[in-house]
Amino acid sequence: MRLHDVRIERTRNDQSSIGITALIEDGRHTLVQFGLRRWPDDGSSHELAWTAVDRFRDVQLKPRGFGLGGGVHPDRGAALDGGIWLEGPVPDHLLIQCHHNDELLIESDSTGRHLDPIPSPIGRLDILEASKPQRLRILEELESAGWRQGKAIADEIIAITDPRPTPGPFGIVAFAIERWGHLLRIAVNINESDDVDYPPRWWSVGIDGHRYNALGEHFQSGRAANLIGHLLMIDPAPERPLSQF
Repeated sequence: MRLHDVRIERTRNDQSSIGITALIEDGRHTLVQFGLRRWPDDGSSHELAWTAVDRFRDVQLKPRGFGLGGGVHPDRGAALDGGIWLEGPVPDHLLIQCHHNDELLIESDSTGRHLDPIPSPIGRLDILEASKPQRLRILEELESAGWRQGKAIADEIIAITDPRPTPGPFGIVAFAIERWGHLLRIAVNINESDDVDYPPRWWSVGIDGHRYNALGEHFQSGRAANLIGHLLMIDPAPERPLSQF
C-alpha cells in the first residue's frame, strides 16, 4: 500500500463541506478517499461525478468502483465517508475534480509523491467479542467524541508499516493512521471471507501495552487487495503528534 496525503476541503454556502483526505494505491489501482459533512439529505451525495486526469499524459483514469456510507442527523444533515477506485497507480501529476451537475465541488491538483511509512505503534489487532450493552457504550463514546462531525478531512495522517511477521484475524494489516479531532481512524487491508459476520464490526486495538475498543467502518472492495476500511477508536494521546505515537 502507498498513501498520498491530500487533505483538501471546500465548504459551500449552505455550510455543507466536501473533502479529500488521501489517495491509496494498492499496486494496480488508486482509491480516492473523501468525506461529506452537513450534506443535504436530498440524494445528491449519490449523484457526484468524479474525474481524474493524468496531467502529463493528458489521459483520464477510468473509475472502477464507488462506495459511500454514513448516516443522517436531524440537525447536522448527512455525514458520509466514501471512496472511488481509479484504474492505475497515481501518476506524477494528477488532477481530481468532483462535480454535481454543473457545479465544481472540489478540485485537487497534486504530484505523485507518497508518504514514507514509519514503524507502526499498533501491537495487535483482534476481533472483540462485545455484548450488546458494550456495543452501545462504544457507539455512545464515539458519538460523544465527534464521530462524523466537524471537518470532512483528517487533521493529520501518517503511513505505517506493520512489523508483525504474521497477519492478524482475516489477514488484517494496518497501513495508515488518521486523526479526526478526538478520534483515530486506522486504515486497514483485510482479506475476503465467506463468514456470515464478515467483515467484523467490533475490534480490539493494542497500542503501547493498552487495549482499546474500535468500530470497523466503511469497508470497500479493493481492486487488487481484498477490502480496505477503517477501525475507529478514541484517540488515547490527542496531544501527541502521530509521528511520535
